[in-house]
Amino acid sequence: MKNLITIIFIWGVNLSNAQQAISAEEVVKRVLTSNSGLQSINGNTQVNMLLNNPGAAGLTPTVSLNGSLSGAVLNSYQEFSNNTNQDRNGAASNGLSASINADWLVYDGGKMFAVKRRLAAQTATAVLLAKEQAIALVSEALLNYYELVRLQTALKYVLFNLDLAKERFKLVTVRLNTGADSKVEWLLSKNEVSRAEGSVLQVKIQMANTSAKLSALMGEMSGREFIATDSLTTKTYTDIDALRKQMVANNLTLLKVKSQNLILSEQIKEATALRLPQVQMGGAYVFNRSQSQAGFLTMNRQTGLNVALIARWNLYSGGRLQQNSRAMELQLKNNEWLYKEATAQAEALLWLHFRNYELGRILLEGERQSVSDCEELVKIAWQRYSIGKSQLLENIETQRILEEAQSRYITALYNLKVSEINLMKVTGLMIQ
Repeated sequence: MKNLITIIFIWGVNLSNAQQAISAEEVVKRVLTSNSGLQSINGNTQVNMLLNNPGAAGLTPTVSLNGSLSGAVLNSYQEFSNNTNQDRNGAASNGLSASINADWLVYDGGKMFAVKRRLAAQTATAVLLAKEQAIALVSEALLNYYELVRLQTALKYVLFNLDLAKERFKLVTVRLNTGADSKVEWLLSKNEVSRAEGSVLQVKIQMANTSAKLSALMGEMSGREFIATDSLTTKTYTDIDALRKQMVANNLTLLKVKSQNLILSEQIKEATALRLPQVQMGGAYVFNRSQSQAGFLTMNRQTGLNVALIARWNLYSGGRLQQNSRAMELQLKNNEWLYKEATAQAEALLWLHFRNYELGRILLEGERQSVSDCEELVKIAWQRYSIGKSQLLENIETQRILEEAQSRYITALYNLKVSEINLMKVTGLMIQ
């Protein structure tokens, strides 16, 4: 017996060490910093930021350094205009050239400015996509976290109910020994203890599953179980108009459609700019030298500046540029309809979650009172059974009524928290 107690004690210590207390704030922090999928998306966002630069838009000049070295040994026969001839075998020649070149597109109808704005809009869209993924992951993590809080609350209730079942079993055993109860009552009471123990194990299994989900979302491989330190308290939301303003300003779905519209607008300007003239400046400092053992000129060397101004205007392209512009304009109009549709859907979700939140608060108050009433009912039924004024089935039934009330209360509490998380998600306030 002593060894058994020691084993149980050691197991309890190990279990305690395997658990980790964690807050909702810490869960969010770990998801944002350690989730692999989110880090990959953040990497893509950084790529877009790097590509958003003036050089990529063509706003800056390009400078290059060129050089070449050549040589040849050839048999040469030449006739000159002064009636002299030259016939030479194995004539060597070589050439050396180097230059520093600068080219700058001075004017292209405003295309390069439109490209820069488009790149900025694409970067903003990438940031919105990263935020959208972050909000989805944080929402899922918080739902699992508060599911853990719900299960911890449920565990307190089922442990309380297990204690009641054990106390009732002790009383029934005494009454059986005195002849006040029969074996039937004793077996019923024993079954209630087994049922309560099963409920405790079921809740612990669900807690382990929820902890595993949280570990995965936080990018951790640890097998430890978490203990939630927060409660299922909620904020108070009474003004749906204020929430609607927040939604219009922060809802990521709406912001993404706006960003896509901006990208299309700039692409239309890019297409329009292609129908305008282009002006390009170029300059170079050159060094050229060539030598040859055959020919009238045996050595030639040139150094100096070379400057050019080039203008180009595409007068006709078969209507391709015009058709491209019209196609993008139609797509922009389609996107405006998509924005209206997204706004209507967001409005519907906002109303739904706000209404669920309002009704959930009313429901929660009713369920809280129900639990209080059922607890009083169990006390009365226990006293009646203790003095022999009621049957065992009445006592068991009152406890089951309490368990149902407890379950409804915990569910109402959790659903209210879910409504709050959904409100934060649709208004875009979950991650600022």
